[in-house]
Amino acid sequence: MYHRSRSRTRGSQPSTGGSQPSNPPLVKYVWRVMRRDHDDLRYEHQEPSPWWRNGLTVDDDFLRHVVVRAIGYGSSERSPFLHGCPSYGTLRAWHKMAMGSEFQRTQTGLMVRIDVEKIGRRNIIDLSNRTSAGLFFTKGADGHTEAVRQGFHFVGRSERNYEVLVMWRGLVDLNAFEVVDGNTGIPTCPLLKVLSSELADDG
Repeated sequence: MYHRSRSRTRGSQPSTGGSQPSNPPLVKYVWRVMRRDHDDLRYEHQEPSPWWRNGLTVDDDFLRHVVVRAIGYGSSERSPFLHGCPSYGTLRAWHKMAMGSEFQRTQTGLMVRIDVEKIGRRNIIDLSNRTSAGLFFTKGADGHTEAVRQGFHFVGRSERNYEVLVMWRGLVDLNAFEVVDGNTGIPTCPLLKVLSSELADDG
């Protein structure tokens, strides 16, 4: 799945505009709109589970390859990451844009925030601004693999969309998720409480 592709696919996340901070603050929460059926909490690969999901870390150069593929083709392939943003304001902008799609209107579920301290800071990849993206892509556009060089233009789009990735879809500790009020961003309850209630209703 993770190989160089000859085609380019536009992502579905909206650009929220704005200037790039020179010294961005550390991300405290990753904000995300969940699918109504919670399918985005699962990761089903077409092949046996990729080796890198069990041992790949931010220190491994191959992770840059995986990230470029995910941010470039995540709308047509299931990304191994949970994609989110660093603020409630950006989340609201994402949600507003999503409501323009019939699929998103029918599938959009709860707004949540993920506590970075609970999942570990090394399990997030902040591409929401040029400085943070540069701390991840330390060798720039040309210093990593050929596949990264070919897809590096996708990184700029992630910066414009204030995108943050969480490692890994299907493996993130659900204790770190809180449901937030869609109008205020204030936490209302743990996501696990909602999931438990839904499972009880189905049973």
